[in-house]
Amino acid sequence: MQPLHLIIFTAIWTATWISPWPKLAKGTELTLGLIPFGAFGLRVFASFFQGVPTDDPVRQAVAPLLAWVAGETGAVSYQAVLDTTIALGMVWFASAFDIPRKSRVATAWILPTVAAISLASEAWLGMPVETALAHALPSPVIAALAGCGMAAVLWWTPSEIPHKVKAQAAIVLLVLTPAGAVDGILGIWLAEWLGWQTPATVPAIALTVGSMTSAAAWVICGLERPRSRSLLALAAGVVAGASTAL
Repeated sequence: MQPLHLIIFTAIWTATWISPWPKLAKGTELTLGLIPFGAFGLRVFASFFQGVPTDDPVRQAVAPLLAWVAGETGAVSYQAVLDTTIALGMVWFASAFDIPRKSRVATAWILPTVAAISLASEAWLGMPVETALAHALPSPVIAALAGCGMAAVLWWTPSEIPHKVKAQAAIVLLVLTPAGAVDGILGIWLAEWLGWQTPATVPAIALTVGSMTSAAAWVICGLERPRSRSLLALAAGVVAGASTAL
């Protein structure tokens, strides 16, 4: 992502996150939620064609879409569309999980901090921060660091959740995120040993690991409100799955 593009959209995302949005109607909430998931889904779909020969008939049929997602074509880039849907997703996120504005304001610093780290990584290392981490650290360590970060945010963000429940949820994040990444590595090794390695193997294992981690987090996190449980489960699953896919 170009530095100016990242700076502009970070400002948009931060302003969107801290704005006093009202509780959305169910239909509006559902629509806003589906838009960013659909945009991200295009990238996941494109990843299944990595390593597939260019003369494959299925790949040829979707070649224009793959080229657009890769940033090779289009008057409006896929990245710009995706980043716009992220802003919509933040509005959905705040409404769907009933995140109060004081909590959103308290966590707004995360967005510019991540952007600054990304810019520094590109400037000093010549690669995105996730690529640099993948080269330097094994995926369970990356997942553990992300779990520590999420646990710290959970603990220090103002909320009405009792400290005992916060502690249990934080421990779940600390344990399940690296455990999920370990399961992912074992799954990839097993697939290679069995000769099942294809371009779709790693994405499929990452999706499976993320789903299993989310389910486990939902069951044992200790949070009482269903939406809070869903939010924590989603975060744990995304980290475990993304770490596996690195």
